[in-house]
Amino acid sequence: MPLTLQRVVGSLNPSVDEGTGTVKVVIPKMNRDRREGIAKLVKESGERATNQMRGVRREVMEGVKKAVKNGEGVGKDEGKRREKEVDKLCREYMARIEGDVKERVNEILG
Repeated sequence: MPLTLQRVVGSLNPSVDEGTGTVKVVIPKMNRDRREGIAKLVKESGERATNQMRGVRREVMEGVKKAVKNGEGVGKDEGKRREKEVDKLCREYMARIEGDVKERVNEILG
């Protein structure tokens, strides 16, 4: 679901200055409700990123298991080492995503 400007700031009503041809867009002041709405979008975006990371992890783990099973130059010990490495990297990145989301939400809500 793409993030639309309409969802973030409500309805924008652009106007055109006939004399200069300038387009003016008045952006309303941020109130508590708008900030909470934006914070909610940030949290949703973070959750989507985390879910995508889980999907990537699952795919890589399946690939490693297939490589071990099919004897594609990866032994059981090497497969376990790779699985641990992938798991560690995914945990690090998911923690980073979570930290970034918390930081942005605190920044937005003040």
